[in-house]
Amino acid sequence: MQNLKQTVETAAQLATDTALLLPHIELHANCRAVIDGCRGIVAYDETCVKLNCGAFLLTLHGDALCMEQLCGAHISVGGTLVSLELSSL
Repeated sequence: MQNLKQTVETAAQLATDTALLLPHIELHANCRAVIDGCRGIVAYDETCVKLNCGAFLLTLHGDALCMEQLCGAHISVGGTLVSLELSSL
């Protein structure tokens, strides 16, 4: 019985650790993207924003893109969003 308990605890911890590596992305229509779990800005201009999100590179394409909020690992990008792309680093 102890073995089963340890297995469940290990699986729960692994799920929690893995979830922390993934970005949380919220899209508000096509005018704002809010990203938690960002580790850095790779590129930024009015038509393209590339963000390092740990295991992924998040690329936002659009028009009049601007950083509305930047606080630690939390970033909000406003403008007219056309597409979003996730690629592995």
